[in-house]
Amino acid sequence: SSEITELYNYTGSGSVAPPPTAVSGVCGLTTNSCNAGIFTDLTDTSTQYLWRCDGTNGGTNASCSSLIPVTPPVQVVVSGNIYISQPGGGTGESCANSQSTTWFNTASNWSTSGVGKIVPGTIVHLCGNITTNLVVQGSGTVGNPVTILFEPGAKMSKPAWSGNIIQLNFHNYITVDGGAIGKIGGYSGNLSFVNGVIESTDNGTNLSNKVNSTGISGLESHHIIIKNLVIRNLYVRVSGSDMNGYGAGVTARYNGSSAPSDWLVDNSIFKDVSVGFSISYGPGSANFTMSNSTAYN
Repeated sequence: SSEITELYNYTGSGSVAPPPTAVSGVCGLTTNSCNAGIFTDLTDTSTQYLWRCDGTNGGTNASCSSLIPVTPPVQVVVSGNIYISQPGGGTGESCANSQSTTWFNTASNWSTSGVGKIVPGTIVHLCGNITTNLVVQGSGTVGNPVTILFEPGAKMSKPAWSGNIIQLNFHNYITVDGGAIGKIGGYSGNLSFVNGVIESTDNGTNLSNKVNSTGISGLESHHIIIKNLVIRNLYVRVSGSDMNGYGAGVTARYNGSSAPSDWLVDNSIFKDVSVGFSISYGPGSANFTMSNSTAYN
């Protein structure tokens, strides 16, 4: 009977179970995932995420990887517009993310083409109050001037300026636009339309400072447009007692080489300046126009 029992145990319901099925590791489609097997994290490289999917019950292991995304560098120029403020610190994409006046005044940030630079056709937007002289470092071209545009509420204001507040020397096809929203100069000008202002606030005969400055000056520059702008109080003088000539509004200057030409001053106001628009002629000088503008003390 014992032999019969042993035979039943071997061939009947008490038979030995088959060995478990081997499962090989399979990498998942996303980083650090497995479609099969047991996940094991590995040390990543500088360019790849690494992990392993370990097989079970004798299955093989799978080594897995995926590329670490590379963040492209931020480009400064967006659609030909660059925004400038006194402190800056940004990429120039908006007034809230603006480049600085130092960046504007650096020659390497100007070019004839390329991304991230002031090039022909660029509109440079001035934001807030600018207290540093702006020195243009490059030119526009025919049909593609470099435009300096005062954003709403923007101005260049401090107690006393020295030198050329905006200097265009030897550069051409430049437009300075104060951004007035209507006619401000001439007999029918409306001061409620005024926007961009260049001014001193404490400079003149009976004031704290007695410093010479010019609102906008271009030495041997051509194809220049100044419009929709107020330049005021550069030197507030007492009539008849102070004849120093400080505080010109706009000057087109000749220095013996290439004569300035093709200047337009339009829809602008000049108050308490020595002269609104001063022209120094040379051989070939032509086409200077001042229109729809007012100059007074």
